[in-house]
Amino acid sequence: MIVLILENAPPGFRGVLTQWLLEVKAGVYVGNASAAVRERLWKKVRQNMDAGAALMIFSAQTEQGFQIVMHNLP
Repeated sequence: MIVLILENAPPGFRGVLTQWLLEVKAGVYVGNASAAVRERLWKKVRQNMDAGAALMIFSAQTEQGFQIVMHNLP
């Protein structure tokens, strides 16, 4: 499972993400995707979020059962 949260995302880019994930609230996306698709999506996020910020939480084999990656967040 993937949860992707965007702040100040370009409007056109938000539409691109809905091809793979469901936008449950403005800037909040949820879905299931393979690791390869997840990595491609994250690469697109980093390329398109110059002024905005992004946070992605996804299932992983860690103690907590998930991993978090951030872009342009302190």
